[in-house]
Amino acid sequence: MKYIKKITNILKLYKTKFKNKSHWEKFEKLEIGSGPKKRDGWLTLDYCEGADVFWDLNKKLPFPDNCFNEIYSSHVLEHFKYPQLIALLCELHRVLKPGGKMLISVPDINLYISSYLNNSNINLLRYKPAIISECRIDILNYIFYMDGHHHIMLDAENLSLFTKMAGFNNFEKRPFNHELDPPERDYESFYAVCYKN
Repeated sequence: MKYIKKITNILKLYKTKFKNKSHWEKFEKLEIGSGPKKRDGWLTLDYCEGADVFWDLNKKLPFPDNCFNEIYSSHVLEHFKYPQLIALLCELHRVLKPGGKMLISVPDINLYISSYLNNSNINLLRYKPAIISECRIDILNYIFYMDGHHHIMLDAENLSLFTKMAGFNNFEKRPFNHELDPPERDYESFYAVCYKN
């Protein structure tokens, strides 16, 4: 059964790679890690059924250089180990047009650290499979590992550095964007934007 799923995913990637590229060219905005949802005016990409493009973000993106004005990523980057994260950021920089921007949302690690230091669980633990216990240290284990889904924690300092390493510049915090950012994740999110010159 495991092999059938793997073969099915390989076939989906193959189908996506050679799909009519004129479909992609009509979009100026790309959302990575979108899940199965569609968003008006955006090309959605994820390793799941329902996204416009079924794609493994560990692979080179199937787009030419400089083809999107805007890229959006919500709670995606923390799912990559450091080398894969840098490679992904470089790919995102490659497909972004000069003058384009990348909007980012990641878990706000400072909330979890503050909760640990102040011994106050402010209702942060909402994803049940990742909850280990009510012990203070498990507040941090929850966000650091997220039941095996998280591989790196990001804050303004290291995310600014990593995006700069990938070629982005003018990294800055940004406010919640009600048109893009999911309101159900606002309580735990850090928002940023960076640009390609």
